[in-house]
Amino acid sequence: MQQLTAAIAENKVDDVKSLIAAGVDVNHSTAEGFTFLGLALRGRNAELVRLLLDAGASPHAIAAPDEMAPVHLVVRQNRVDLLALLIEAGADPDIPRGKVKYTVLMHAAYIGNLAMVELCLAHGCDVYKTDCEGSHVLEYARGRPEDVALWQRLLDAGADPQGGGSKYRTPLHHAARGASADIVKLLLAAGASVGSLDKNRSNAITTAVRYGDPCGPGPRNDLWIEVVRALVEAGVDVTHTDDYNMSALEHAIFNLSDKQGWHGGDCEASKKVIALIQAELDRRKAAALSVLRRHTPPEVGRLVLDLALLVDPDYENPNYPGKIQKSGSGS
Repeated sequence: MQQLTAAIAENKVDDVKSLIAAGVDVNHSTAEGFTFLGLALRGRNAELVRLLLDAGASPHAIAAPDEMAPVHLVVRQNRVDLLALLIEAGADPDIPRGKVKYTVLMHAAYIGNLAMVELCLAHGCDVYKTDCEGSHVLEYARGRPEDVALWQRLLDAGADPQGGGSKYRTPLHHAARGASADIVKLLLAAGASVGSLDKNRSNAITTAVRYGDPCGPGPRNDLWIEVVRALVEAGVDVTHTDDYNMSALEHAIFNLSDKQGWHGGDCEASKKVIALIQAELDRRKAAALSVLRRHTPPEVGRLVLDLALLVDPDYENPNYPGKIQKSGSGS
């Protein structure tokens, strides 16, 4: 057995052929608990993998040390070709890994391999399966702008846009954190709740601002701004506060601060986000005051105006939207 172990480790294809022809047991495990097929997969040698499978090596055998079936090994290596070989030999691509229970489909979504996702779905992988913590495939997928097609494919296959109930964050939070407005819009169109909270009690816009990169390099800043815009247009609660007792606006100001922000400096992206959120706050305040104006009896008009001035001293500006008329000048 040591001869076959050494031949596989050294990628000696002819030696492996000779040992197989001599009748070596290809399903024997090493002292460490690894199968010969597992060793070949770790060496990423497709020819050796096919040799062992053709000789009867089990595509189902689970390695004792790490509870990984062969399909789990190849997805970690991002090898669609090896996964296809294993499935052709009868491997179940939907088998969960040990106690953690993540699947090949989940890991393929995490690494952003659309071809591997397609292969899994074509062979019956279940988009509703959850891991040991309740996360399903969309909670593994990263919300990167380059992964829009992958998210669309999983949603088309029936993946729940709300996620599997993970205690960490929903798919919408992943998309918001990953700076993909397109994925945010896909999820919202599919029925994701804009009000869902993550483990930090953050809603999607608080997550986007809290974990955004407002002073980082490149075009990512524009993408981040578009995420905030998409969430605002979807009606997200911009006044919501997280476990730091901070709203999205306060996080944006924090990011901009020279003394306290992660980056500091003059961050144009943060300024634009602040302007977006402030405009939405002003719109909602004006709408609420407009309702008060329409439904306030004249005798309490002065009291309403005084309350409005307490909230915002600029309210007496004649150009202020949704303005309530002063007592005696109409209602």
